[in-house]
Amino acid sequence: MSPVRTTAESGPAVDNDVPTPYAAYLRTEVLHTLQERVSEAPAEMAFLVNVLAVLHRRGLPVPAAHLRRDLTEPYTPHPDVEQAWLRVYANRDPGNELYRLGELLADIAEEFTTWKYRHLMSVRRTVGDRPGFYGTSGTAWLAPTLDELPYPELWSARSTLG
Repeated sequence: MSPVRTTAESGPAVDNDVPTPYAAYLRTEVLHTLQERVSEAPAEMAFLVNVLAVLHRRGLPVPAAHLRRDLTEPYTPHPDVEQAWLRVYANRDPGNELYRLGELLADIAEEFTTWKYRHLMSVRRTVGDRPGFYGTSGTAWLAPTLDELPYPELWSARSTLG
């Protein structure tokens, strides 16, 4: 069981029985929360760089450019980072801190991906393909994000593990 509590465990993402007088208030609160999340994105990317820095400090093949990259740009997977995770997973002993870190990251990625799916379905259920904030269709914008996995090399390395 993951240490991360998910939206799925907390109940429905959107309460469709909210009385009308509160709907505008909730929309304002949701928009504010989303704007805060977007502003936190560089900090979350810094977390990924810190994970890569730990692997690098332990002597694993993480390219130095990945440690100094522009956090406003999308992350690009690198085969050396995949090799680093393969070396970590060569020793699956529970005492291996890096193995436990990899498993924790896999749990977080899995829970985040589950949340993204539930969010997409909530948007489909409540607004369908109507334009949302900033004039975009929420479902058209959200659906492709389901294919984006956090820590991509952690997942691609699993294709090679025996």
